[in-house]
Amino acid sequence: MEQEVVFTPKIPVLDVDEDAEILLEFSQEAINLVRDNEHAFISLKNVPSDQDLIDNIFKVFHTIRGLADFLKLEDIECLSAETEALIDLIRKNQLVLEKRTAELIGRAADDLKKLLALLAEQILNNGTLKSPYYNIAPLIAQIRKVTKESEEKMDEDIRAAEALEKQEHIAAKQKNEFFTNTAHEIRVLLNAILGFSNLLSRTSLDQKQRGYVDTVVASGELLLNVVNGILDFSKIETGKLVLESIDFNLGELVSNVIKIVSVKIKDKPISITYEIADHIPKELVGDSTRLKQILMNLMDNAIKFTKEGEIKLTATLESAEKHRDTAEKTLRFSVKDEGIGLSEDKREKIFESFVQADDSISQQYGGTGLGLAISKKFVEAMGGKIYVESKKGKGSEFIFTVKLKTKDKSY
Repeated sequence: MEQEVVFTPKIPVLDVDEDAEILLEFSQEAINLVRDNEHAFISLKNVPSDQDLIDNIFKVFHTIRGLADFLKLEDIECLSAETEALIDLIRKNQLVLEKRTAELIGRAADDLKKLLALLAEQILNNGTLKSPYYNIAPLIAQIRKVTKESEEKMDEDIRAAEALEKQEHIAAKQKNEFFTNTAHEIRVLLNAILGFSNLLSRTSLDQKQRGYVDTVVASGELLLNVVNGILDFSKIETGKLVLESIDFNLGELVSNVIKIVSVKIKDKPISITYEIADHIPKELVGDSTRLKQILMNLMDNAIKFTKEGEIKLTATLESAEKHRDTAEKTLRFSVKDEGIGLSEDKREKIFESFVQADDSISQQYGGTGLGLAISKKFVEAMGGKIYVESKKGKGSEFIFTVKLKTKDKSY
């Protein structure tokens, strides 16, 4: 155990012939500095939450400590330094300002004035002190005790927080492993159900039976999407998401997305269009699977929340890169609909995990609230950002950027 150093007061040894003027000026300036902030020390006793007041008191002791250290006035420097350290804990919210602490700081200011007055007397008497020297050792001991207790409590809180964080990390890991394993098991069974349902659909069935099989397949595919979303979310949460880097044709990818989502329109009076800017390179390199999933999520959302009107997917290069011949390009995608739209306070919220714009959305339209959260993570992993522009009842436009490498220079 580290032994605490006991402070022993020492009457300063002064070279009056050499330093009298600067020492006297220091003592007067320091006394004036304490007196000018007298109102702050009085207010401190009421235990205020005024940060500016605490900062001003800190500056008083900080300034005096620096000058006293320069002039080798050990007692004044020590008292100022210990008090400064105590106030600094309060400033950093590492110590709650209580009545006992406020009183200690007030006493430190009073004792500092006494030491400065004795210093002035010593200077005027050619270095000799006739009055009894003031013993600040008990106050120094009390200040150090409060500071030490606070630092020990802070260390204890840090250790407790680290232990809790470790426990939460272990629990989260176990939870994610459980979800992942369960989701994998469900996916295997679902794939089997879908496989046999598709085989069944190729047999001789009457209209009613075919309708049953189609319902099983459609429901199974929806459930499979939910399971895949949970698996992707689990990978993201555990830091196991690894991006692929494969060659792909953007036109073919977008066309395939449109073909898949068009089936989901059913009888809705909705038109789906897309446009790919001519200046985008034809062949790209990147994670086409994740890019397709982002587009699918956004298009699915647009269809889900649009009763009628147009849904348009566009792809272009960021304006700054249209004329730059670089191996990496920043692509800008937009999915614009004429659906129910979003209020301003819901725009950021919808990118959070398991969150819908409001509870009624989940009840009316379904969904887990994972699609946009996963899309956001994918976009960020691909060096881009995603946001939405929308007005309630006026439709929405989801915009995102991703960085992809190029293979050639022309579309």
